[in-house]
Amino acid sequence: SHTEYPTGEFHGDNVLYVQTGEYLNNIGHVEIDLADFSNSTAKLVPTFSYTVEDAALPKVLEPEKAAQDGFDAVGSESIFDDLEFILSSDRDIVRRREAALGNLITDAMMSYGQGFSQKPDLAVINGGGIRADINPPTITVGDVIAVLPFGNMYSSIEVTGQQILDMFEFSYKTESDVSEEGELVLGQAGGFLQVSGVKVIYNSAKPEGSRIEGIWFERDTGLEALDLAKSYVLATNDFLAVGGDGYTMLGGPRIEGNGLEEVFREFLEDHGDTLDWSLYEDQTPRTRLFQIEVDVETLTTLEETIVDAKALIEDSDDIPVELINVLQAAINKAEEYLLVVEDYTLEDHLLNIDAILAAMEAIEDYEAPVVPVEPTEPEDKDELPPTGISSVFNPGFALIGLGLVTTAVAKKRRKED
Repeated sequence: SHTEYPTGEFHGDNVLYVQTGEYLNNIGHVEIDLADFSNSTAKLVPTFSYTVEDAALPKVLEPEKAAQDGFDAVGSESIFDDLEFILSSDRDIVRRREAALGNLITDAMMSYGQGFSQKPDLAVINGGGIRADINPPTITVGDVIAVLPFGNMYSSIEVTGQQILDMFEFSYKTESDVSEEGELVLGQAGGFLQVSGVKVIYNSAKPEGSRIEGIWFERDTGLEALDLAKSYVLATNDFLAVGGDGYTMLGGPRIEGNGLEEVFREFLEDHGDTLDWSLYEDQTPRTRLFQIEVDVETLTTLEETIVDAKALIEDSDDIPVELINVLQAAINKAEEYLLVVEDYTLEDHLLNIDAILAAMEAIEDYEAPVVPVEPTEPEDKDELPPTGISSVFNPGFALIGLGLVTTAVAKKRRKED
């Protein structure tokens, strides 16, 4: 944890809990009172304000400098020389959305796992464990260590489909937020999972614990839906494998391999020249994690609109086929956006609703053309009715009137339906 306890925290009569925070910002100073432990004290001393005069200090610094020089020499060794873009570890990316660097690391884990008897079905790593950018053009050993500085080990565990579902529900549990680009995203969390081998759709508008819309494994034959009762092999780091970052649904026996930094380094050494680097150029890709950027109310409205539109088609025998085709095309597009594995935006769904409603309105406003009736010539001009007399029945006018009434009733019925 990175929490600071400026004066410590007593637990009972004989435990003083202390913690200095993160990044060596503080030095912890604790004084123990052996006569009365409750009088013991703790404080934090900011690192850059702490000075000491000690004649022995140079003897300590000299070997430390030699060790640092040796580390720098190893760290500067090149692994790959042709990187054309940055691989970002920005917290706003790796802790809340799919990240190119997260994809690259988990792809390395999937590749490494092929050497085990139980090959992984998926690989995950917590975004909080990704700590540094990789800048072009050269990837060095030092870059790899900076990206994965914690010495975590590759770990393989067997899990059920239910555990995988619970794991992703926990990963995507934070409250929704709006990014700098105006996109709907989850709040930052160090436990946000970067993945390989799966596609996950989640809806942050839903309540915590019920946000996952679907999980599919990427197989050679296509996508395979998660089976809650089936067993799978999960590749991760030893921190998550034992339930770290709150992943208590994991745990149990595990098979460990090399350190993750070594796994990553060897992957770049062995595959850097043949990798399709274009897959990692977009730093916020949407190829594995798909957030539905639409609220439940909008989805419900769209589904109800589709139902109404289909009912209108069923009840529109006298409507020109051109109008029906326009409505059917709008329905098909809306249904595709609902079903396809893609993260269409709120605007996309609203546009589909508008298109369906416009097509429905065109049908409802349609009026069948009135067929004119040719008047018949009287056989005898003397039979013409006198001007002003309206009691004589004219079949032509009756048909026209009946046609207008029928059209109006039909139009009204369609609107009421």
